Amino acid sequence: ELEGKTVHEVIAAGKEKLKGFGGGGGGGASKASAGYPEANNGGSAGTTAASTNGDQAKQAPPEAPPGDAGAGGDDGEELPSLFDSEVAAAEPEASAGQPYRPIRQYNIAGWGGRTPRQNLEEHLRKRLWGKNAPNIVTTYAKSRPSTPGCFWSRVTVHLPRGGGNKTFDPEEACENQRDADNLAAAWALFKLIEDADRDGTRRNLPPTYRQRWQEWVDEAAARLRDAQKDFVRRKIEFLERLVRTKPPPPASHAFMAS
Repeated sequence: ELEGKTVHEVIAAGKEKLKGFGGGGGGGASKASAGYPEANNGGSAGTTAASTNGDQAKQAPPEAPPGDAGAGGDDGEELPSLFDSEVAAAEPEASAGQPYRPIRQYNIAGWGGRTPRQNLEEHLRKRLWGKNAPNIVTTYAKSRPSTPGCFWSRVTVHLPRGGGNKTFDPEEACENQRDADNLAAAWALFKLIEDADRDGTRRNLPPTYRQRWQEWVDEAAARLRDAQKDFVRRKIEFLERLVRTKPPPPASHAFMAS
């Protein structure tokens, strides 16, 4: 990236790139249209939603002033690590102290297609296990104690070829245990299925889970955008400190002779 450019040109180009990120953040709808009971006065299921779930990435820290970035000072910066060609999007992780969100309505009464649980079972048996699939490929359990109208679930999938077991927890409460199990299954599908197959899988889900799936896609894109923005910002701060840093004076001839 530095080839054929001065440091000042790279800084200027980086600042222009930062402008292109705009305000960053997510791209979801407002809570008023999110399908929550208190937001819609008991609105019907199927309304679009944009709440973030427990797997939403932690909010990016506030930007530090140019002279303060990197608490270790100039000596703690390593130039090569700041110029990697790609920035990996962090996997969504739940924050231990994150407050619970209002409960969304996932009611799928009247849905004639396959449920998320059935889709997950089919994916594991046909796409991963094949003919050697065991009798049990998924195990559902409550991830938190349930209360009236507030149910939690996580699913553990049993993977073939020594893949062991992997647990998926959307960390989102539902109105009943059936909805919670289906949400856990939808989250497991979202994490297991390759990008090329995601659209087809999403279309096979009930409408409310289909909408939640799309929100997960939008949230992941927002996290990647924020990570890239932070990467560019830190690179600019490093280069600006590099420009301001005065090179050490040359060693004296007497010292060299000694």
